[in-house]
Amino acid sequence: MTTGRRRVAQSVGVLFVGETTAQALGFLLTAYLARVLGPAGFGVWIFATAVITYLGMVVESGADTWGMREISKSVSRVRETLDAVIGFRLVVAAVAATLLVIAVQAFVATPDRRLALTFGLLSLVAMTLQSHWVLRSLDANVPVAAASAMQRIAVMLLAVALVRVPSDAPYMTLWQGLAEILAALALLAVVTARAGAPFRHFRAPLVRRVAMESWPIGVSRLLRGATYTITVAMLARFWPDAVVGEYGVAYRIPMALLAISTIFGGAVAPAVARACATSRAEAGIVAGATLRLLVVLMLPLAVGGAVLAIPVIRLVFSARYLSAVTLYQLLLVTVVLASLSDMLRRVLHFSHHERDDLRCVTVAVCVGAVLSLGLIPAFGSRGAVTVAVVVELVLFTLEAVALRRAGIPLAIVVPLARPVIAALAMGAAILPLRGVPLVVSVPVGAAVYLGALTLLGDRTISELHLLDVPVRPADVAESGAP
Repeated sequence: MTTGRRRVAQSVGVLFVGETTAQALGFLLTAYLARVLGPAGFGVWIFATAVITYLGMVVESGADTWGMREISKSVSRVRETLDAVIGFRLVVAAVAATLLVIAVQAFVATPDRRLALTFGLLSLVAMTLQSHWVLRSLDANVPVAAASAMQRIAVMLLAVALVRVPSDAPYMTLWQGLAEILAALALLAVVTARAGAPFRHFRAPLVRRVAMESWPIGVSRLLRGATYTITVAMLARFWPDAVVGEYGVAYRIPMALLAISTIFGGAVAPAVARACATSRAEAGIVAGATLRLLVVLMLPLAVGGAVLAIPVIRLVFSARYLSAVTLYQLLLVTVVLASLSDMLRRVLHFSHHERDDLRCVTVAVCVGAVLSLGLIPAFGSRGAVTVAVVVELVLFTLEAVALRRAGIPLAIVVPLARPVIAALAMGAAILPLRGVPLVVSVPVGAAVYLGALTLLGDRTISELHLLDVPVRPADVAESGAP
C-alpha cells in the first residue's frame, strides 16, 4: 500500500509540478501583457486566444481520450494508436484552418484582430502533432512536464523581448504558436524513441474508427468550451475592447486555477481509464479518490482567492483593474464546479458513456446561449459572469445524475464535507488579514487549512494508493470494459 501510494505521488507529482510551473509562467505572462498592452490591447489578445483555443479543441476532437482508452487496454497499441490520431487530426486541422481564414476575412473587422487570428494557424499545427497523452498513458510524465515548462519559458522570453507597446498585441499569437510547435515536435521525438518511427503502422480504417468513436467526446468538448468563446465574442461585438480586457483579467486567475485541475485530471486520467476498463466498481473507487484529492487541492485556492481578491488583483494586474474584483470572485465559484464536473465527465468518457456526457453538455450550453443573448448585450461583463455561474451549476448537476444512471457508484457529498469545512475555517481566519501583505495572509491561511483537515481526520492523502491501477501488459477482452 505504501509503495502504491508513493508511486502515485511520484507520477502525479512530477507532472503536477512541471505543469503548475508552466501555468505559473503563463500567469506571469498574462500579468505582463495586461500591464504593457493596456485594456484595449489586452482585449485583442484575449479575443484571439479565445477563438484559437476553441479551434484547437476542434482539432483535438476527443481523439486523445480515445487514444488513452485504447492504450489502457494494451500498451502494444501505442504506435498504431498515435498514427491514427495524428492522421485524423490532420484532416480536421485542414478544415479548421480553412474555416478560420474565411471567417477572418468575412467577419473580423479590425486589422489587429485579423492579424492575431491569422498567426493562430500555427497553434492548430501544434495541436495536430501533440502526443503528450501517449506519454501520460505510459506514466512517462517527466518529458511532458519538461516540454510544457520549456514552452512557457520560451513564450515568456519572446514576450518580454518583443512585446512592449499595445500595437504589439497581434504578434503574441505568433510567438505562442512557434513555441507550441517546438514543444510538440520535442515530445513526438520522445514517443518515436520509445515506440518507433511514425506512420509505419498507419492504417486508414483505424483513422475512420477514431472519427466514429471519438466524435461524441469531441463535440461535448467543443460545446463545453463554447460558453467562454461565445461570451468573449459577444462582449467583443457589443462592448469595446476595454470591457473585453476587464473580463479577461477577471477570468485569468480562475482560468489558471482551472488549468491546475486540468493538469491534475490529465495526470490521473490513465489510472481512471484503466479502472473503467476493469469494472464499474473499480471505476467508482478510483473516481471517488480522485474527486476527493481534487477538492482538497482546489477549494483552498478558490476560497482564499475570493477572500483576498483586492490585494491579489492589485498585485498581479495593478489598481487599474480593481473594477474586475467582483467578477473575479464570482468566477472562482465556477472554477470549483467546473473542476468537479470535468472529472465526472472523464469517468463517463472512459466508461463508454460519452453520449450521456454529450447530452449533459448540450443542455448546459443551450441554457448558457439563451442567457447570453439576454444578459451580455445589456449588462456586459456582469451578465457574462452570471451566465458562467449558471452553466456550471447546471452541468455539474446533470453529470452527477448521468454517472448514477450509468451504474458507477460514486459518493459526492459526504466525502467532500471535510475539505469544505476546512476551507471555510481558512476563509474565516484570513478575512481580518485582507489589509496585510499576502506574504503573511497566505501562509496563515495554508496553516489553518492543513490544521483543520488534520483535526477533521481527512484521509485523502493516505488513500492515494487507490489510484495505483497498473498498466495492462497485454490485450484484454472487450467484455472486461464496463
